[in-house]
This record gives sequence, structure tokens and C-alpha cells, in this order.
Amino acid sequence: MAEWWSIDLLDKEENLLGTFGQIEGGSVDWNIDRAIHGGGTLEVSQPPSGVDWLSHRLRLTHHRGEHTTRMGVWVPTWPEIDIDGDHRRMSVQVLDKTSILSREIPYMSEVTAGTVVTDKVAEIIRDRGEHAIAITPSPLTLPSTLTWDAKTTRLKQINDLLSAIGHGGLWCDGNGWFRAEPYVAPGDRPLAATYGGDPGDYRVLRTYRDAANLADLPNRVVVYSPGSSTRAAMRADAELPASHPLGSHRRGDIPRTYDGVEAANQQVLDRHAERLLAQATNVTRRVTYRHPVDDVQLRDRVHIRRLNIDGAVINRRIQLGIGPVVEDTIRHIYAAGDKLWI
Repeated sequence: MAEWWSIDLLDKEENLLGTFGQIEGGSVDWNIDRAIHGGGTLEVSQPPSGVDWLSHRLRLTHHRGEHTTRMGVWVPTWPEIDIDGDHRRMSVQVLDKTSILSREIPYMSEVTAGTVVTDKVAEIIRDRGEHAIAITPSPLTLPSTLTWDAKTTRLKQINDLLSAIGHGGLWCDGNGWFRAEPYVAPGDRPLAATYGGDPGDYRVLRTYRDAANLADLPNRVVVYSPGSSTRAAMRADAELPASHPLGSHRRGDIPRTYDGVEAANQQVLDRHAERLLAQATNVTRRVTYRHPVDDVQLRDRVHIRRLNIDGAVINRRIQLGIGPVVEDTIRHIYAAGDKLWI
């Protein structure tokens, strides 16, 4: 089945102006840990003239036969053109549309307690001239007034507001709509896809990169609480059991110390120690794999059948070619009590 990419040139209101040359290469990627999740470079030949680089946008689409998959509406940030006679070749660096909200606010700002947060977030986005907004509405209001220093970005302001009511951060989907919805832990999200070799599975290469950093994980914590005029200083210890794969019988004694922990009594401090040990021994496992273009998005929970692991997609990189051009990384966090794979 034929497979190709196209780029449309859009105006600021995202009306179609025409095609944006012929794609020769490039890549786009999204990373959950960046404030602006998406970015990349588009390589095209024979781009149109008269592009308004300060307001026009670029819409990227993948085609497989009659099926199309939108891959974002992008803001050009750095166009570079090579001219050889009548032939022109352009490299354009792009960011996703949340970059429009990344400009600094040159003054202190605040949003008062009692404000309906999702309404306020939509208002901030509209004030920047954007109208493709699909934020899950919520009646929740801001419990207390939030203030920001000068030079804070609107994107930081928006994400602080969303966090106050339990929403995840702002992002843009493949159609270029601003999105935010109530945060759901990765393990509680619906399964978006299973990658493997069974009928009905999404296609995937058989090669994987499977990584986890185990070097900094303690197997014992020591917690100190300062004394006072009426109470002696206290100490609490918590250690992984001998049956735990990260225990001292396999790795030796690896302590971590916490000072200045406030606790009303020894029983409370003991509970603090157990909680801190559980948090400190969470194991983060990352699996990277390659596959053809599909409809999975950042944050989606997927299952890798051959490794028998679920995880949320935290990074996606796509080469603008054909075949298995998508490289995804999922993350799975093994919390206290979870059976480790090692």
C-alpha cells in the first residue's frame, strides 16, 4: 500500500492556503518531560514563496492508501533555504502550538481564589488569538489565589492552574487542538494498543531497548527527627526484606539518610521511614521500540506483548519516511509491592 507524507500551509486561523512543497526528509518528536512537548525539522524542496513566517502554520499528515493520520500543526521557528538556480530546498525548524504560550509575561500576575480554572485557561489561550481548544471542562475553582513573578510564561501559568484542580499539563493533539484533561495514573488509563505478533496486534519490529537505572536505589533508609526541650531526638530505620531483589543480600548495604524530619512520636517517625523507603525504591523501566505510523499518542498506555510490560508513551520520534519510522519509549514504574522483572 502506498505511503507518503504531505505538508499543508495554513494561515493563522488555520485555513488551508495550499501545499508546502515536497517533503524530502526530516523528523518530529514529542517528549513528556519538556514544557513544549513537540518539535522537529521539516526538509522540503520547492517551497512556496510569500510565506508569512510570523503567523502561518504547517500541518503535517501521514498517508497510507486512503487512510490519513494528522501529525500536528506546527509553528515554524527557523526557516533556512538553499537556492541553486531554479531549485530551492528548505529546512524548517518547528515547535508545536504550545510554543505560542511560551512568551514571558513582563509583569506580576495573579488569578484569584474562586476562579473556575478551565474557563480561565481557555480565556488565556483565546487572548493569544487561538480558538482550537478542547480542554475537558471542570466546575472546580481555584482554592487559593495564585501569583506569578514577572517573566513567568503563560504556559507555566496555565499548567500551574491545571495542576491545582488535578488536570494534566496542556498539550496539542495531532489536529493542532489545545488539550488538557483530568490526570489519570498510567496504570488506570485504557489500553490504547498492544504491540506484538498476534493477529490484531499493532505491528512492531522484534528489536527492543530495555533499560532501568538501579544504581541509586537504596535498600535501607535512616530517618532522624530533631529533639526539642520536651522530647529527645529520634531515629527510625526501614530496610527491604531479604526476599526483595534489591535487598542487601544481593547488593550489599546501600543506606539513604533523611535529616530534619518532623514527627510527633516514634510511631509516626517509623511510618515516615517506611513511606520514604517505598518511594526511594521505585524502579523506573524504559522500553524503546520501532514500528510503522499508527494512531497512538503521547501519554497513551500500551502493552508490549513479547516483554509482557505495560507503560505510558513518554517519548515519540518519527522520521519522515516510510516503513517502521516511529521510535517510541514507554515508561513503567515498579512501586513498592510490585513484582520486578529482574
